[in-house]
Amino acid sequence: MTQSALDGLFERAIDANRHGDLANAEKLCREIIAADPNHLRALYALATIAHDRGDFAATEAFAGRVAALNPRIAEVQNLRGLAQAALGRLAEAASSFAAAAALMPDPTGALYNRGNVLFALGRFEEALSSYDAGFARAPDDAIIANNRGNTLRALNRLAEALAAYDRAIALDPSFAGAHNNRGIVLQSLGRSDEALASFDRAIARDPKDAEAHYNRGVALTGFKRFIEALACHKAALASQPAHPEAAGAAFGVAAILCDWRDWDWHTADIASHIRNGAAIGPLTVIAFSDDPALQARAARNVAKALAPVATTATIPAHPVHSRIRLAYLTGDFRNHVTGHTLADLFERHDRHRFELWGIALTPAPDSAIRQRLIAGFDHFIDAANLSDSAIAALLREQEIDIAVDLVGHIENARLGIFAHRAAPLQVNYFGHPGTEGADFIDYVIGDRIAIPETLAQHFNERIVTLPCCYLPSAQTPIPTKRPDRRACGLPDDGFVFCSFNSSQKITPTVFDIWVRLLAQIERSVLWLYANEDAQANLRREAEIRGIDPQRLVFAPPLERAQHLARLGAADLFLDTMPYNAHNTAVEALWAGLPLITCTGNSMAARVATSVLDAAGLPELAVASLADYEALALSLARAPDRLAALRAKLVTARAQSALFDIASYTRHLEMAYLTMMQRQRDSAPSAPFTVAP
Repeated sequence: MTQSALDGLFERAIDANRHGDLANAEKLCREIIAADPNHLRALYALATIAHDRGDFAATEAFAGRVAALNPRIAEVQNLRGLAQAALGRLAEAASSFAAAAALMPDPTGALYNRGNVLFALGRFEEALSSYDAGFARAPDDAIIANNRGNTLRALNRLAEALAAYDRAIALDPSFAGAHNNRGIVLQSLGRSDEALASFDRAIARDPKDAEAHYNRGVALTGFKRFIEALACHKAALASQPAHPEAAGAAFGVAAILCDWRDWDWHTADIASHIRNGAAIGPLTVIAFSDDPALQARAARNVAKALAPVATTATIPAHPVHSRIRLAYLTGDFRNHVTGHTLADLFERHDRHRFELWGIALTPAPDSAIRQRLIAGFDHFIDAANLSDSAIAALLREQEIDIAVDLVGHIENARLGIFAHRAAPLQVNYFGHPGTEGADFIDYVIGDRIAIPETLAQHFNERIVTLPCCYLPSAQTPIPTKRPDRRACGLPDDGFVFCSFNSSQKITPTVFDIWVRLLAQIERSVLWLYANEDAQANLRREAEIRGIDPQRLVFAPPLERAQHLARLGAADLFLDTMPYNAHNTAVEALWAGLPLITCTGNSMAARVATSVLDAAGLPELAVASLADYEALALSLARAPDRLAALRAKLVTARAQSALFDIASYTRHLEMAYLTMMQRQRDSAPSAPFTVAP
C-alpha cells in the first residue's frame, strides 16, 4: 500500500473517531498496521481507542510499540503509564510517568500521576517529591495539595500534612475529601474535638461521603460515645454497602456495646468481606469466630497492603556484636497492661548477653510505670513522630539484631515498620494472639497449647515453642485479706460469678450459658466490666432471657492494684469464648480467683487453657461449652472444691511455672539466642522448641 493510500485510510480513521465510530476507526487503523507495522500515528490511535474502551492490556501493548519506535513522545509515555497503573504494574507506570514528565513542557499531569503510583507503592518520599514538583507548577491545584497531605501523613509528618490540607481547603472550601483528611490528621495529633468538626464539615459538603462517616465513627469511639459511633458506621454502610472498614468497625462497636441485634448479619458480612480480600483486622474476627483459617486470611489481607514495601526491603547485614541488640516496639510503654506485665521481663534480661532498646510508637503521659519502663532499657527512644520507614532506618542504623513487635494487629499497629525490614530477625510476641500474616515476620513466640503444631499452617511465622505458657506474669503485690463485698457493690451472701474480660469478648452464646447458671444458682450474681451503654444492653438481654437484670453487677474501672485486690470478692471467673482471657486470666489466678475456660481451635481461644496448665490447674479447661457450663455449675455447688482451688492458687504463686518470671525470662532469652545463632550460621528461619 502506498504512503498516499495509508494517509487516506488514516484520515478516514480520524474522521470515524471524531464522529464516535470507534469500531470503524479501529478497523481502519488495524488495516494500516497490517500494511505498515511501524505506523506511529495508527499505533497511537489504537492505544487511545483501547484506553477509551477500558482495554488496558491493548493500550499498553500499542503504546509500548510506539515508545519503542520513538521514546520521546510525551503523550505516549503518559498513556502507557495510565495503562500500566490500571493493570497494577505500578513500578513500570512510575517509570513511564517519569519519562513523560521529562518530555513535557508542562509536566504537572505526569508528575501528579507519578506521585499517585509511587504513593500506592508505599514509596512515600518519592511520591512527595513528584507532588511537590507538580504543586510548584500548579500552586492553585487543590487535588495535588490534598495528595501532598496524604503523603506527608503517611510519612508521619503530621503538622506539614495539616498545612497541606488547609491549603487544599483554602483553594476549594467545598472539597469534602480534604476536610475528611484534615480530620484524620487532627485525630492523630490528639486534637479530637477539632477532628470531629472537620468530619462534620466533610459530611455537610457531601452527606454520602462514606469515608467521613466512618472516620467520624472512629473518632467518636475514641470518646467512648459508642452509640453515636455505631450510627456513623451504619451511615457509611448506607452510602457504601461494600465498605469493609466500616463493616468491621460497625461490628466492633456493636460488640463493645453488647448490641447483638444484627449479630448474624454482621458476622456473615465480615467473613464475606475477608474471603474477598478485604483488609479487616483479625481482632474483629477473633471476637466472633475461632476459625484459624479465617483469622489468618484477615491478617494476611492486612499485611498484603504492605507487600510493595516488603518486596523491596532488603534484610540488613550487621556485624556480630558482643551483646545481642534487642529492640521491643510498642505504643504501650505507659499505664497499660503491656507496660505493667512486661516491666519485670525487661528488668530481668541478662545484660551480659543482651543490649535492650525500647521504641515507643505513640506519645504517652508521664507516669510511674512509664519511668520504670524507661529505666528498664539500655536505650529508650520516643519514635512517636517518626514514619514507619524512619523508624526502620533508625533500627538499621543502631544495628538492631532482633526487633520484637509487641503490637501485631491490635490498637496502634505499626506493621509497616517491619515491612521495611527494621532488623535481620523480626518477631511477633505478646500483643497479637495469632499470625501477623506477613512473611517479613520471621518468628512467633508461643507454647505447645496456645499454638500446637496443628495451627502451624495458619501462621506465616515459624513457631517458637516455649516450655511453659508464652505469656509472662507480673509480680504485683496483692492484699491477703478478702475484700468487703459491699464495698465492691456486691451482695454479702450468694455466689459471685464474674468475668472481667472486655465487653466485646462477650458473645450471645456465652451469655446464654451465664444466664442459665444464674437461673440454677439461687441468689447468685454476675459481676462484669462494661461501659454504661453495654450495661443497659446486657440488662435488657438478661431480662429477655427471664433473669432479673439487677442480678448483673457492673464494676467501675480502677487502677490495676485496686482491681487485683477486688478480684478476691468473686467466687469463680467465667472465661469468654472464642476470645479468651489472656493477661486477664493471669491476673485472676495471681489474685487467687479460680477461672474456667473452654479450649477452642484458634490461638486466641486456647490461651487461657495454656495459662491454667502453667498454673497447675489443667482440669479447669474443658473441651466444649456444654462441659464448661457443667463445670461452672458443679463448682458453684461445691464450696469445698472452690476453697481447695483457692488454696492451690496461693501455693501456685510461689511454685507454679506460670509465676516463675525468672525461669520464663531465661527461656525467652534462649529463644532469642537460638534465632540469632541460626541467623549467624546462615540457616533459614525454622520452628523450634526451647528446652525446659
